[in-house]
Amino acid sequence: MRNPIRHLIGSTRYSLQGLGVLMREMAARIEVGAFALVLLVLALIGASLQHWIVLSVLFLILLGVEALNTAIEAIVDRISPER
Repeated sequence: MRNPIRHLIGSTRYSLQGLGVLMREMAARIEVGAFALVLLVLALIGASLQHWIVLSVLFLILLGVEALNTAIEAIVDRISPER
């Protein structure tokens, strides 16, 4: 059986590497920038905790879909013949 701490460290490393790949995509960087801007607007208008939570969940869903899109593009690039 594998050590759970080593498994956690390995999983964290892979996740951070994936995040690094994702942040090389222009669309993901734009989405993170827009999220930061909207967070600033929420802070300025004094939005409720419910608004902060809804925005954060929607952003995480958006980032997850972007990660899936990036993974599909990487797979297609890898298996498709060069033109």
